[in-house]
Amino acid sequence: DQKYVAMQFSDTIVRIAKVDGGNSAKRPLETDSSAAAISKYQKQWTIDLSGTSGEQPMASDPGTMPKPDLFAGGAGAVARAAGFHARKLLNRRGSGEGGADVTSTGDMIVPGGIFWVDRSSDGHPILVFVTSHAVRLYKISPIKHLMRLLESFSVPTAIDCFWYDHQARCLMVGSLCRLFEDGKNTETFDMRAYSFQKPIREGDGNGDQSQGSSDSVTTAFAPFTVGKQLDGSMSLNSIALTFLYECVFCVALGETSVTFIKLDSSKGLVTEMKEVQYPKPTDSLPPLDVTRAIIAVADNTVIVTDRDSDACLLLDVYGTNGSFCDYISSNGFGDQSTAFLPPSSLLDSRGRGHLYGISLDLKCVVKLLPPTAAVVSFLLRRRVNPTLSHSLALEIINGVFDDKSKRSTSLLLTFLDLLTPSCDNRDSDSVSNWDNYACLSLVNQAALLSSDTMVTPASIGGELDMANVTFPFLTQTEMLCHVLIPQAREAITQLDIAQLNLLCEFSFLYMQTLEQHKLLRTPALETFIISLLWRLGNGEEIASLLRARHQWRKVLPGFKEDILGQEALAEMLIAIVTDPNSKYDGTDGDRISRLVIAYAIDLLNNIRSFQVAGKHLLALGRCGDAVTITQKAIAPKRRQQNQQQQQEVIPIKGTGAYDFFTAAINEANTLESVGDRCRLLFNVHSFISDYDPNCMVMTPSDSGELQSALASKFGQNFPSELFGGGDDSSAISLKAMFGFSIAHTL
Repeated sequence: DQKYVAMQFSDTIVRIAKVDGGNSAKRPLETDSSAAAISKYQKQWTIDLSGTSGEQPMASDPGTMPKPDLFAGGAGAVARAAGFHARKLLNRRGSGEGGADVTSTGDMIVPGGIFWVDRSSDGHPILVFVTSHAVRLYKISPIKHLMRLLESFSVPTAIDCFWYDHQARCLMVGSLCRLFEDGKNTETFDMRAYSFQKPIREGDGNGDQSQGSSDSVTTAFAPFTVGKQLDGSMSLNSIALTFLYECVFCVALGETSVTFIKLDSSKGLVTEMKEVQYPKPTDSLPPLDVTRAIIAVADNTVIVTDRDSDACLLLDVYGTNGSFCDYISSNGFGDQSTAFLPPSSLLDSRGRGHLYGISLDLKCVVKLLPPTAAVVSFLLRRRVNPTLSHSLALEIINGVFDDKSKRSTSLLLTFLDLLTPSCDNRDSDSVSNWDNYACLSLVNQAALLSSDTMVTPASIGGELDMANVTFPFLTQTEMLCHVLIPQAREAITQLDIAQLNLLCEFSFLYMQTLEQHKLLRTPALETFIISLLWRLGNGEEIASLLRARHQWRKVLPGFKEDILGQEALAEMLIAIVTDPNSKYDGTDGDRISRLVIAYAIDLLNNIRSFQVAGKHLLALGRCGDAVTITQKAIAPKRRQQNQQQQQEVIPIKGTGAYDFFTAAINEANTLESVGDRCRLLFNVHSFISDYDPNCMVMTPSDSGELQSALASKFGQNFPSELFGGGDDSSAISLKAMFGFSIAHTL
């Protein structure tokens, strides 16, 4: 709620006043006896670099200027106390109080060199002066209504210009140096940068901090040089201070390249210098005149243009090959009446004073650039609208698949690095976990089954929501949902075997890339690859993949934790090899089918999904095996100690007592020996009595006779003929055991 305004009267005098609610404090009339003294909270401050006060602010009443002899000893004493040893531009001498000679600082404010630093977090307004030989910070304490010099950084050579970025709270000042070397005029800028990120500590803070100190609120960078060789003068327009990807960069445009200089605010050092060559201009896009350039920043992108050019240069400090740099056509940033305000604003100075923001039209950018991995990488790093960026990137990849004239993996391989997080991405684990969970809803679609045979695993629920995907790479979920599955379904419809082979090869390489980065491949991606291999008759590839997957599960602990995903994968593997519409194009289909089913059942057994395994074994007509593996679901309950009653096991769909009984009857039809049939039924009865005891509860039938719930649901006569006939003792015992009424079966 504290507001202040700084008013510059000349190149040496600045007045600072407090503004409350838009009205500055007014001085009472001198004739008003009730206002004999002005409250200190209405005082204003004046800084006069040429006067006797030197660097220190002088307090005075509103409407009056401080007296010139207010500070005896003058600015010479202040400058000496501050350690100010810069070369004087002006040497003025005056007479202070008591006739003592005083010397002014001889310093002047660089045009535009007064600005506020946003320190709303700590409530201390900071006013920065950029003068011809120093950078000064003034602190205002709103509670005490005091203003003082906080820090002063002297610069040995005259400051010619400065750049400031409010997001980074970083200031860069430059001193132009001209030399004649090797027959050429060499121009460079000696740069010094200052970051105002440190918290304010209470203390004197007075004095020269040119080398920095532990109590300093400012990080002073080590000096560095920016320049190029020209036969003329260097334009200040060719240098900019930018805030990209939460880092500070000095951008310097040259004749053939641009240099990015990274400034580490925490260490006060230049940590990286990267030179990026300009792309070759064309007839329609001539080279830019960098001496007249406008350097704007939008969405972490440096945009370079000039008012007379139809070209625009897009620069990204990062990219697939270390950086991104390309020309596009542009309508420019308006005529000469439009003033550019760094980093991304335009002011209509002659019209109504409208202020316009500069932004990237990504749809237009995509139309103007070729469909390459570099463009996709550029899109994925944009943060303003990540949903649109990802959508456009996926459209480019789909376009490469759709271009039948370039049906090759060579171009597609260039996209693989964009589908995995970088090695230094700290969020790779969390991203992988998110991707693994999000892909669950795609497992059934990834199997590429026909709609009438679509199977939904028991572990899948809910719909896929990718509205908030903001990762700087394409996830497996995005690739499957928007590229791979739609492309595969279209190829199946068109009987395009060549496209299926391309998709299979690309997906296999994609999976290998994930393994190289030690990332979990999602069950949906594995299901998709195995489905393609099955349709293409690549049985040995399936066998090799399953063997390798068994070893990979031992390496990555995430495989053991992902119960839902592994369960869904196992179910879809069985669905793929048993789907009558998904024909295996090979001669070893039966062997590969048995191998896949055995692997799926073993996987379900390892993750303790016993009932799910039993369900599929029942569907395959393997009732005995289903009983054996489903018994494991109730065995732990039997062994539980300190419990009076056994906990109930609820059968899942497809594994009820009725399902086991009908599967046993169907399997009995395939057995030749009556004894084997009886043993199978005895085993099933023993199992379901523990597994689903409610099915054996006797209730009156429509005829008034008692029979079990299982017999009522079966709704048919007991097939005594399979067990020696109606008069056979074994058949009679089995009928009674399963709760069929004797009269009903005569």
